[in-house]
Amino acid sequence: MTRALGPADEKRHVPLDDPGWCEAFTFDFVADDATIAGALGLVLFPAFARCTFWTCLAGDRQFLTIVESDLAMPRDLELRAPGLWFEIQVLVPGDHAMVGLEAFAVGLDDPADALGRLWGDRVPFGLDLEWDGGLSPIDQPLVGTDGYELMCRVHGEVLVAESRIEFDGFGSRSHTWGTPHPWTRPWQRIVHGDAVAWPQQVPGQATVLANAPMRVSFPDGTSCQVDRALATVAVPGSPSGTPRQPAWIERNLPC
Repeated sequence: MTRALGPADEKRHVPLDDPGWCEAFTFDFVADDATIAGALGLVLFPAFARCTFWTCLAGDRQFLTIVESDLAMPRDLELRAPGLWFEIQVLVPGDHAMVGLEAFAVGLDDPADALGRLWGDRVPFGLDLEWDGGLSPIDQPLVGTDGYELMCRVHGEVLVAESRIEFDGFGSRSHTWGTPHPWTRPWQRIVHGDAVAWPQQVPGQATVLANAPMRVSFPDGTSCQVDRALATVAVPGSPSGTPRQPAWIERNLPC
């Protein structure tokens, strides 16, 4: 039986005496109507007193992204940097978490430009989202790490320039700690309305609606490329004729 998560699980953990030890908080969200989706990540490296932050928004508008590979370690779970404020609040352990973001993102007409010099428009970007529910804790802990991933309903607001978008959908949030960190090895995952899956290959029946790639270097000297996409998928095992579900697909490629 999976134990209930408590306050200590949701907070930052005491690091091991290992320069490769890190702690990661990640979130993703997909609108029920498959119009927009996105992701956020905060990865802490205590041995270097540094952290990495990223976020992106993909869908029926300009692709937005922020990649900050080397920032000062935040105080608790509130990150402040020039042009960037990000905070995680867990109100009910294992059930209810909130994320706030106020920042300037890079707006790209072609998402593939995110793998280059990230030249684009400077776009005000904000999130005021809540992840509710603690369904399906992670059943495949990554090698060398402890932690959990929760399937949730997601609701709130997405702010892009002067637009305020009411958001209702689903997604996941995870908290892992240990060594090596998850982005040092290849993996693929799919988040859809029913579950989080870690298949060896992305199903051929996935239809990509919007790509959201990212390339990042971490303070410990490692780097990776994460190819993300908003898609629709036919979920294996679903009855014939079941409508395709919106999904968030990620593939990590260590560099």
